Amino acid sequence: MAHLLDQYVGWEVQVRYLLDGSGYVDQGQLVAHSDGWIEIVKKAGERLLIPSTAIRIVKLIVAPDTDSMRLLRPADRSDETAPEP
Repeated sequence: MAHLLDQYVGWEVQVRYLLDGSGYVDQGQLVAHSDGWIEIVKKAGERLLIPSTAIRIVKLIVAPDTDSMRLLRPADRSDETAPEP
């Protein structure tokens, strides 16, 4: 059976979690997960392993940019029809 987080690997996420009585919020790309941990990579390259028992909320921010979501033609057709100089 697939894990719930499988479908969100590659997404930009915001994770709210508690450790030692303090609350934390981090944002980055969800790159991996297991039964006890999630791994996110922040934009600066910092890699965080967060225990799943500490996580309170995983907020989905941005879906990954995949080939199936890309236009294969220019979005502005005026470039195609402009006369050559």
